[in-house]
Amino acid sequence: MRIKITQLPVLFCTFIIIIAIFSSLFSLFLVLNGKQVEGDWIDYQSYVDNLLLYASVAIIVWFEEEHLEQFHLERATLIIVGMFGILTSRLDIPYEAYFKITLLILSIIIIAGVIKNWRKIPKTKWGWVGIAIFSASIFLVPFAFLEAFFPALYSNMHIEQGGLGIYLIRRILYNLSFVSIYEELLFRGILWEYLRRSGMRENLVFWVQATIFWLLHIWRIGNPFYFFITLPIVTLMNSLLTRYSKQVVPSIFAHTITNVSVPVIVYYFFL
Repeated sequence: MRIKITQLPVLFCTFIIIIAIFSSLFSLFLVLNGKQVEGDWIDYQSYVDNLLLYASVAIIVWFEEEHLEQFHLERATLIIVGMFGILTSRLDIPYEAYFKITLLILSIIIIAGVIKNWRKIPKTKWGWVGIAIFSASIFLVPFAFLEAFFPALYSNMHIEQGGLGIYLIRRILYNLSFVSIYEELLFRGILWEYLRRSGMRENLVFWVQATIFWLLHIWRIGNPFYFFITLPIVTLMNSLLTRYSKQVVPSIFAHTITNVSVPVIVYYFFL
């Protein structure tokens, strides 16, 4: 059976989710046995996931250029994707250069597709980005208060070693390299559209992608406040931002602000 190139993102995203399921279950096993979720395997998984996601975005930009809006893709998101594929945060693992070179190539392909199809790419709704920043900011202190019940998670942040500014730059770079862009593009962008194409109604797509996203963080259940309160609220907020803006960039901003700011607030005001 021949597979069309436009079907490859479906296969790539399915593979990413399968990897994430096994990773989450293994991480949960470690947590339940009192061990830290750490090791090079996490970093390798991050790179593999990113490579598959970037390959999916490259295919969509070049071969689905008439349907970018349906994937919630617009100009700012695609520029950010291309830029942070080039400026990917270093994880200092063996053979990392091969991953970074591959990401660089995929980023160049994406940027070339963006340049070629610029007029077909939806404009960014910056008003919704402002709403996302405001929405995320409202929840920062309440989230930080809940996280403070588990101070061990934040006691080894070593902010003083380089100063707050350096720490924030590193966290923003890391999140935009491996977390917020990856998770929002996958769940609120690509998966959302392919679930819709499968025949699901919009309301069902909204809840299915959100539920999958939440359950794949099952390994965080060791912090029940985070897993049962913070994470569902963040997931709902990001999903609503995407649904009503029809773009993924607001949720990328909200996700990044939450991930970067909450640990800093916990560290300085609650520990």
